[in-house]
Amino acid sequence: MAARLLADVLAPRKNGAEDRRVMATEQRWNSPRHIRTCGSARVVGASSGGGVERSRQIKQGCQHMEMFLQAARAQTERLLSAPDVSVIIPTFNERDNVGKLVGHLIATLNGLNWEVIFVDDDSADRTVEVLRDIGHYEPRIRCIRRVGRRGLSGACIEGILSAQGEIVAVMDADLQHDHRLLPDMVAAIRDGNDLAIATRYSAPGEETALSPFRSAMSRVGTFLAQRLITARTTDPMSGFFATRRDLVEAVAPRLSNGGFKILFDILSNAEPDVRIAELPYRFATRSAGHSKMDRRVALQFLGYFSPRQREG
Repeated sequence: MAARLLADVLAPRKNGAEDRRVMATEQRWNSPRHIRTCGSARVVGASSGGGVERSRQIKQGCQHMEMFLQAARAQTERLLSAPDVSVIIPTFNERDNVGKLVGHLIATLNGLNWEVIFVDDDSADRTVEVLRDIGHYEPRIRCIRRVGRRGLSGACIEGILSAQGEIVAVMDADLQHDHRLLPDMVAAIRDGNDLAIATRYSAPGEETALSPFRSAMSRVGTFLAQRLITARTTDPMSGFFATRRDLVEAVAPRLSNGGFKILFDILSNAEPDVRIAELPYRFATRSAGHSKMDRRVALQFLGYFSPRQREG
């Protein structure tokens, strides 16, 4: 808008009399009586006729241009500096969801210095190609393609350990986690909490989009997990949380790559006095793709709680 306005204002005029009035007005800019400073633009003090309108338009155009340049400088500084926040998103056959999710994150994370790291387990639906296309115009989006290894926990660990941000958040790519919570989760970590957990269970009468089978498995898993860890949280099996990167780096050698509930594993290995903030949210309905939770995965999930499995 500013460029178009300036082009129109500075375009050659056929009216010689008007040009002379404008030149006289512009000469008066250099008169101390008519000059005051507003940012980097000079403002005409007093005159009349068409030259005044031209001067007003030039002033407005300069102000718009200054605003544009300030925003561009701020964006450049964010792109050239290391991010404060890294969002880790494991994916497997989520090509129909990742584009929409990126759009949500760009809007939600506005004002933060961020990066998003997708960690893909060699999806057959070419999720990686979609993410690479997005990365061509949005350099804050990165993708790690894992070949020959699978597992949600391992993907999360790999993403966190490759992150630049001091604060890391983990969420799913299926649009069931409420991305609008991310700024509040980041704020909770900056306020001194070790973990900010988006919980499905802290609000009375909470609603969930889980199927009856998945809901039952989640409830059983939560019941067992709460009895195996010292940290107090209503949702130790949540897949949506934020923490400090150095906390994960400290326990990383003891984390399991084969599981798929990374938060529970972190809580199991963290210090007993870990500080936790909880943020309630409603688990949304998956809009595309299919859940990875089936009966085989559920049995593996319950087997993780056996003493022999946990000691291994």
